[in-house]
Amino acid sequence: MKLFLVFLAALALAFLLLMRSIQGLRTEKVLKEGAAWQEVHLVWDWNKMAAWGKEHWPFQKK
Repeated sequence: MKLFLVFLAALALAFLLLMRSIQGLRTEKVLKEGAAWQEVHLVWDWNKMAAWGKEHWPFQKK
């Protein structure tokens, strides 16, 4: 019975470590996707701001 409990505890620990590593990988993937999304939107905002500046900037040579 004692051996069974030790085996069960080891199995539970291995399961928890596996779940934690999977969660870490998912978190890393989400962070990378978020950074890529933010980068695209920063570029888009910069292009929009540059277009606005060409129209409205008072010192712009036309």
